[in-house]
Amino acid sequence: MRVLVVDDEPPARRKLMNFLREERDVEIVGEAGNGAKAAALIEELEPDVVFLDVQMPGMTGFEVLETLGGRVPLIVFVTAYDQYAVKAFEVHALDYLLKPFDRDRLQTCLSRVRDQISRSAGADLQARMQKLIAEATGRAYATRLMVKHHGRVVFLQIRDVDWIKALANYVELHVGAQTYMIRETLNSLESRLDPDLFARVHRSVIVNLDRIKELQPWSHNDYLVILKDGTEIRMSRRYHRNLKDG
Repeated sequence: MRVLVVDDEPPARRKLMNFLREERDVEIVGEAGNGAKAAALIEELEPDVVFLDVQMPGMTGFEVLETLGGRVPLIVFVTAYDQYAVKAFEVHALDYLLKPFDRDRLQTCLSRVRDQISRSAGADLQARMQKLIAEATGRAYATRLMVKHHGRVVFLQIRDVDWIKALANYVELHVGAQTYMIRETLNSLESRLDPDLFARVHRSVIVNLDRIKELQPWSHNDYLVILKDGTEIRMSRRYHRNLKDG
């Protein structure tokens, strides 16, 4: 299994990595000392398992989860605060490690990880991890997205996105005059968007409802969606009710 270790405390990170190096079926593909780097490495390296510290400055483990889209790795939480963590994670998380933990406790955790990998179908595993993200963050919908742009990692607030277009297995995010690309299908991203804020108006387009200025009749009972910046987007008949219901 390919593993990413995330902890803002170097001694704790080294301890966990030393334990993991003793496992013949574990490959440590990376490490991160903060949430922003962790989110970027998850996107870049696509690890099977992430040992994720919950309490980190700048971006917590919860906030890292919020940025994840597409393929989601197995998550093992690492925390020093059992009063909150144990109650919150024991039902939904694959497992958690309560600091300080020893080699035996990690062995138990790895057994659970191996069992989950061996007996779960990919789709089932992804559904479980998406449920974990929703439960752990306390939010049903994403509030921000992580994108790579000109060699940098940018965190976009969802509400700032004007409209979204599908491009095969990627989506194009339009934010003002800027355009960003992320590797995710439109269907997957749509499932993470609040339907009170976004609506699908075409099989390949989603729009921010707050950006719509007007609808203009077009051919064959279709409409043109006119955004406040002048952008014109064709709305197919099958998606009319998405706006009417909103």
